[in-house]
Amino acid sequence: MSLSEERNSIANGRLGAPIRPGAIREEVLEHLRVLAGRVLCGCDAPDISFSAQVPVELRTYERPGAGMSWHRDDILYGPRPQIEVVFTLENSSDCVTMWKEKSAGAVPGGSEETVHRSAETEPNSAIFIRAGSVEHCVSSLRRGTRVILKMVFVHGESELLPGS
Repeated sequence: MSLSEERNSIANGRLGAPIRPGAIREEVLEHLRVLAGRVLCGCDAPDISFSAQVPVELRTYERPGAGMSWHRDDILYGPRPQIEVVFTLENSSDCVTMWKEKSAGAVPGGSEETVHRSAETEPNSAIFIRAGSVEHCVSSLRRGTRVILKMVFVHGESELLPGS
């Protein structure tokens, strides 16, 4: 497999390559599929599956400055948006994943405010994001390496939206 710099991406300096089908142990993928179902509909949805149109990708952050700007994942499927999963394989980097949450004010009936959260992703951890929902980013790399698998799960009734 040959990694190359990604083009047409909001990520800066990240390398990536599609993973051939069958290259990842089925037990790992099945576990992630079940978890994606719980995120998508709050149950063990048997009709959650990998996207046929979006391959699993290996992505690395190893060059200084590699990172990803603030964004929301594009909604590619409807009527239910896809769940995007980032599974961390290795992380000796100083990168953190950050996201924004709405938080109600301290006073009942108070206004919402945006709260910034962050996490250093550990090896064998996964982040699940419903497309279009949470604004998130990855801080710029200064040292180390971060290696992830990126995959997309969809609900059985959802179809690829025109123009996606």
